[in-house]
Amino acid sequence: MRTEERGASGGLWPASLGWLLVNRFQVALYVLFLPDVLIHPYMIWIILLVGVLSHFNLRILSKWLQTEEARLGYEGFVRVLGGRAVRLLAVPAAVVILLESSILTLDYLEVSHHVLFPSVSKLTFLPLLWLASVYLASQGMILTGRFVIIAFIGSLWIMTLFLQFLFPPVADYAMLLPLVPQKWDDNIPYILLTLWAAMAGPQYLAFTGSRFASTSGMFRWLALGNALSVLEYVVFFLAVTLAFGPEYMRKLDYPVVQLVRYIELPFFERLETIVVPFHMIVYIFLDAFFILILRDVLRIATGNAGQAKGFFGLAAVLWLVFIYLFGKYFWASETRHLFWIHFNSWLTGAAYALVPSFLALAALWRKRKRKRS
Repeated sequence: MRTEERGASGGLWPASLGWLLVNRFQVALYVLFLPDVLIHPYMIWIILLVGVLSHFNLRILSKWLQTEEARLGYEGFVRVLGGRAVRLLAVPAAVVILLESSILTLDYLEVSHHVLFPSVSKLTFLPLLWLASVYLASQGMILTGRFVIIAFIGSLWIMTLFLQFLFPPVADYAMLLPLVPQKWDDNIPYILLTLWAAMAGPQYLAFTGSRFASTSGMFRWLALGNALSVLEYVVFFLAVTLAFGPEYMRKLDYPVVQLVRYIELPFFERLETIVVPFHMIVYIFLDAFFILILRDVLRIATGNAGQAKGFFGLAAVLWLVFIYLFGKYFWASETRHLFWIHFNSWLTGAAYALVPSFLALAALWRKRKRKRS
């Protein structure tokens, strides 16, 4: 544990923080584009199936977090993989972090542009989001992780707004039929992949084992966060399906955001002008987390892993420049937008499946090798 982070925070993360971290990582994508993929009522079973699979993947992640190597941080990775391998893996890891962070951030900025300020550039609010994320990240990983409590409280209430669409007279339950289709969609494999990718994010906790005060009972907390994510997915999916129906959903951009416009409150109109900015809290947390992970990766890649300070400014600037250039030259058209969304599904889906298993198996192999010797 780095002394400046320990001192600034006054302690480490409790294991109970794990469920909030898992939950906010997992819900970031759903409201943006998943309703464009999950357009048939029977796909509620896919949400539940992927939730169960994610549950088992988190068990593997918890096994890794409880190992001695995970608790040691960088030194533990060197024990398992070797110093040279860790440095080599740091380079593609930096690329993955930048790509995933870019796609998440740009998709949120796309929503803000589409709903709130269509007359200005999509990148107009990037500096504001960057400044907020950098300020949070400058407080260190411990306080950034604890900020997830604010991100949770500041965004969970959005789900409660959609509960009214689940009950009559607003809900049309006929929209949920058939729950067992006569013919399955040909895109089911891709839909499974996309939803699995939407459940990704907790794999980054594999690199924060040294920040937890204790990992005892960690799986219980990770599973709780995963279960809450599945519940939120189901609520949003049912609300949009009952309100719009499968046919109309196909014609809408960002159905969840569009549904906010139908929410009536006696004291406020155009609720989307509140919901979309409030959802930014989640992205401030995620981007700050990504910047700090990128900082650590840059230290490792340059052979300065033991350095207590430095590389934060480089990580912050690199993050901003990469996203700006990516948004300007690779996100300019709808075709490119969809391509990178699909690419991100493959990338994050693979990372979520492989990272926990690879690290847990590597630690198990080292333990058995040590016993034999």
